[in-house]
Amino acid sequence: MDSKTRHDVRVDILNCDTDSVAFHVSGLDLSLINSVKRMMIAEVPTMAIEEVRFVDNKSGYLDQILAHRIGMIPLISSRVADQFLYQDECKCHDACSKCAVQFHLCVENDSPVDMKVTSRDLIPSDTQCPVKPAFTSYSEVVADDVEDEDEEVKASPLSSTAAVAAAAEQNRQKRTLSSVFSSSSSAGSRSRYIHWSTKDVETNEGVVIVTLKPGQRLELTAVARKGIGKTHAKWGPSVRAAKKNIPLIRLDRSQLCHLDEKATRAIVNACPRKVFVAAAQDDKKTGNAVLDIEDANACNFCGECTSLVHQYGMPSAITVDSSPREFIVSTGTTGALSPQEIVISALREFIQKIENDKKHLHVLMHQHKIALL
Repeated sequence: MDSKTRHDVRVDILNCDTDSVAFHVSGLDLSLINSVKRMMIAEVPTMAIEEVRFVDNKSGYLDQILAHRIGMIPLISSRVADQFLYQDECKCHDACSKCAVQFHLCVENDSPVDMKVTSRDLIPSDTQCPVKPAFTSYSEVVADDVEDEDEEVKASPLSSTAAVAAAAEQNRQKRTLSSVFSSSSSAGSRSRYIHWSTKDVETNEGVVIVTLKPGQRLELTAVARKGIGKTHAKWGPSVRAAKKNIPLIRLDRSQLCHLDEKATRAIVNACPRKVFVAAAQDDKKTGNAVLDIEDANACNFCGECTSLVHQYGMPSAITVDSSPREFIVSTGTTGALSPQEIVISALREFIQKIENDKKHLHVLMHQHKIALL
């Protein structure tokens, strides 16, 4: 890529919200766009549950099934690249606060009806840890009554499994549906576990892990580690990463003016994305509508319009091409990272890989005494 091309690069944000981001890129080759897209899918580091240790499983599901479902729950992973190490980079033997986050889940169904266990029930051993299940609000967690009891566990973000289990045993969650809908029973309840309001149950119950029948109980410890989507899909922060070519639609009005109104409207109706519109004819003698472009960017290159003009004997009346250096790139998030963080992290990882490749190339060239051209 020459210097002139670099100065011609332009990026315009088309849409950016909490779930997705889309931007228009011009001046870059397809190979670079695809590289960034692959980075967003497979190279952005996040946290995901890697290990699940079951203490008591009286649910109707096997340990392996529950472990897989828990592992696929997205964890909020902002600034993970700076705060945590990969497991093979850490010097600890098992897990520590530098490379892992430990969660505990303890739910027992004492009610006469079924109870859902969700990602909201995964409680980190360190309640101040920024890594937590997505779609969960920990602002509801209160620890006034157990502050002294949990002090030993909070002192070390990754205490031993026995210590975390002991603390959880002292403050075991007795969550029943009757207490959810009874203000008298919940008014005096203060524990380190989350309490749901009726609104929470209906709108933000989290990711469902399993449904417990009356009398069933589930207790486990989970360890989350840093990883990338190339290793396993559970570390992928992007639910999709797509690129779309910018369509270039050309109309030959010298030919289209010979089409009657029925044929023009047939082309308009044939387009599934409503790219064309039938506009009023300037020539008042004919009164026919003429074809015009309403939204060129909506085109998905289906070819319906060009197929019709071929049938009418006017193959060059409508031509649809794609711009070789203009694209719309979009991505959506699982909830682990914001869309902006996904894009920025992907670009950072891409630049880092290029720098590493340059260093290795210089070393090889020095070893074989090859001069740079």
